[in-house]
Amino acid sequence: MLCARRIVVLCGFALLVWAALVAAKGVDEARIRAIIANMTLLDKARQLDLYSGNDIVTTGQLDWDRIERAWSLGAGGAVHDFYPHTAKEINLLQQWAKQKSRLGIPFLFIEECLHVFPQSNAMGATWDTDLVHRVGQAIAAEARAYGIGFCLAPVLGIGYEPRWGRIEELYGEDTYHVSRLGVAMVSGLQGGTDPHTSLATNHTVVAEPKHYAGHSIPESGLNTAPAHLGPRDLETLLTLNGQVLVDTFANPNSTRNVPFTFAAGAKYAVVLEFVRPNEGSYMCLQWSLIGGTQVGQNLAVKAAAAADIIIAVVGEDTRTCGETFDRPTLDLPGSQQELLEAIRAAAPNKPFIAVLLHGRPLSVNWLNDNADAIITGFYPGQAQGQAIADVLFGDYNPAGRIPVTFPQSSGQLPMFYNYKPSARKNQTAIYADGTSSTPLYHFGHGLSYTQFAYSNLAISPIVILPSTVMTITLNVENVGKMAGEEMYVRDEVSSVTTPLRSLKGFQRVGLQPGQSTTVTFSLDVTKDLVIYNRQFKWVVEPGQFTVMVGSSSNDIRLTTTFPVLF
Repeated sequence: MLCARRIVVLCGFALLVWAALVAAKGVDEARIRAIIANMTLLDKARQLDLYSGNDIVTTGQLDWDRIERAWSLGAGGAVHDFYPHTAKEINLLQQWAKQKSRLGIPFLFIEECLHVFPQSNAMGATWDTDLVHRVGQAIAAEARAYGIGFCLAPVLGIGYEPRWGRIEELYGEDTYHVSRLGVAMVSGLQGGTDPHTSLATNHTVVAEPKHYAGHSIPESGLNTAPAHLGPRDLETLLTLNGQVLVDTFANPNSTRNVPFTFAAGAKYAVVLEFVRPNEGSYMCLQWSLIGGTQVGQNLAVKAAAAADIIIAVVGEDTRTCGETFDRPTLDLPGSQQELLEAIRAAAPNKPFIAVLLHGRPLSVNWLNDNADAIITGFYPGQAQGQAIADVLFGDYNPAGRIPVTFPQSSGQLPMFYNYKPSARKNQTAIYADGTSSTPLYHFGHGLSYTQFAYSNLAISPIVILPSTVMTITLNVENVGKMAGEEMYVRDEVSSVTTPLRSLKGFQRVGLQPGQSTTVTFSLDVTKDLVIYNRQFKWVVEPGQFTVMVGSSSNDIRLTTTFPVLF
C-alpha cells in the first residue's frame, strides 16, 4: 500500500486502518478494503488522530472520563506512549474502541519498542545482519504480546554528527551499512519483506523507519536544529519514499531523590513503591558517595594502588547522552579524565584496562596513549556485565568494529571515512597547532585476540559492462591461536569526483585457528557503481575502478582494479 508524497495525508488513514485491524485480529485484506469503502469523511479523519498516553491515564491508571472526552465524536486513530503494565489494559481499551467506533475499528497502539538489547550503535558494531534480524523478531513478539502493533523503529539516520545526543540510536555513519542493518531490523519486526502476509501473525508489528538523513546532522549538533544539506546530500545519504508519520512530543519527566546513609557491612531491606504519574517515567536506584567527587576519586586511587590489575569503567549515561542531551565536546564528561590520570599516576606499572560505556564516539586520546587496552561497548544492554567479563577473561574473542569514526577532538568535525579527495589532501595534513587531521580511530576499526590473512582476490567476469553483475572472491585464514570472527568490507573508488572509498559490502564469518574460507561478494554495476552526476541523475560512467578489501576503512589488505566499458 504505497502512497505518493503529495497524497500521503489522504492515504494515511488507510494505513492506520489496515495496521490496526491486522494488529488486532489479523483481518483479511478484503474485509479491510470493504471497511475503508464504507468510511465517512469523519471516520477517515478520526483515523488520522494520534493521542498520547497522557491523554487517557491518571496516576498510572486508565481514566475513563478522559477517554470518553477524548473520543467524544467516536473512537478512532492511534495511541502513542501508553506503555501499559499488562496487556489487560490494552484489551480493555480495544473492547471500548470497537464499541464506540461505527465500523468496529480498533485502536493502533504505537510505541518506541525499546528493549534490553544493546543500543543501535552497539548493534551496528556487530556488522551482523542475522543477529539484528533476530533481535527484531524478539522485540516484535513481545510487543504484540502486549497488544502493540506499530514500532517506531529503526532509526536510519547517518551518524555524521557525534555531538548530537541521539547518535546512540543510529547504526553508524555509512549509508550501505545502515541500510543493510535497517532492512534486517524491519524484516525482523515485520516477519519478512511483504507486510501483506507477514503482518497477519500474532508475533509481528508494523515497523516505522524514521528520521532519515537530515535529522541526524543538525546544526552544531543540537537536537532539531536545521540541517544544511543540498539535494545531492539528501539523495546520496538516505532517502526513502512511503508514508509519513508526524512525531509527537512527550511531557518532561520528574525525578524524586531520596538520600540515605548506609553503614558498611550492614544488611538492609530496600522497598520501593512506584506509581506512574505520567508517561515516560521510570524508577532506578542511584548510588553516590558521601563527600562528593573528591572522596570518590581518593577511594579509587587507593584501590588502584592496592590492586594487581586496574579496570576503569568510564563513559556516558542518560545524563550526558540521549535525546536533548547534546554536547559541545567529545571529551569524557565530568571529572572522569582527572580520575583516570590520578589512577594511572598511583599505579604507573600495573596493567591498565579501560572499559568505555557510551552513546557517542569519544575523543579518548589520553586513554589511547596510556591504557594497555580499551574495550568499547557503546551501550551493550542488560547483559553487558557478562559480555564484558567474557572478553576481559578471554572466554570470548572480540570481533566488533566501530561503525562511526572517532575524532581526536570536536574541532575536526565533521569527520567520516568516505570523504572527498579535497577534504584531506593527504593523510599527513596537520592543523596550524600541529594537530593531525586523521581520526583517533577509523571507521571499521577493531582489534581481536587472533589474526587473519587475506589472499587470492579475484574478479569475474573479465569484461565488465554497465549491465554486469560481478563476483568478487578472496580467501581468508585465521592464522592466530584463537577462534575468531572478522568483517570483510569492499570499497569502490571512482575516477570521478566521488568519495575516496565507499562501502559496498561486508560479511562476518567465524574461523577456528588454522581454518580458512572463501568469501564471495556480488557487485551489481547498475546499482553499486552509479554516481549522482551534474544533471542530478544516477548514471554509470565508464572508467577504472578499484576494489579494496580490508578489516577497516584504514586497514586495506588487498586491492585490484577493473575497467567498466561501454
